[in-house]
Amino acid sequence: MHTYARAVRGRPALVLRGETGLLPDYRGRGASYGFGMAYAFMEKLRHPFTPVYYLGTLVHPSSYHLFYKYFPTVYPHPAKTFPTRQRALAIELIESFPDPPVAPSDLLVRDVGWITVETSQERKLILESHRPDVQLFVTRNPGYPQGHGMVVVAPISFGNIVTAIFRRLREVLLALLRIKSPRF
Repeated sequence: MHTYARAVRGRPALVLRGETGLLPDYRGRGASYGFGMAYAFMEKLRHPFTPVYYLGTLVHPSSYHLFYKYFPTVYPHPAKTFPTRQRALAIELIESFPDPPVAPSDLLVRDVGWITVETSQERKLILESHRPDVQLFVTRNPGYPQGHGMVVVAPISFGNIVTAIFRRLREVLLALLRIKSPRF
């Protein structure tokens, strides 16, 4: 995880970014979730009055799925419009980093230079998925197997973090009780 100081709309802000790489056998269990949440929460506690954003250039649908699943506010979102103000914020944030856009017509898909190695079985599941978040990711970023990253912004607010933590705790508790959650 990395923290960057930026001026956003003329005001000081913090931008959190991070990279995670997991072998296929370890994917799908939220292995990096706790570390990322703890880091984000501590940054927000250290800077309670400063806007803090997670800015990702996500190169795999599984990464986007974690944000969609836990954070109530994440952009883009398959069930919500991408408000003009948040879209402009995402562009302003990503333009402050060196990854070039894949095409000038879409500044929110970047050439990040690394790929997720996925098995043929994983690829098949992704392409056949009916999950709205996976469909959004593949539609917005069909070049992800070539190292294209979809720009994702999650405001690191106390409300967004607390909801994300409770959603994860609920999921873990239900798993421990061997109850399948209808939401997931």
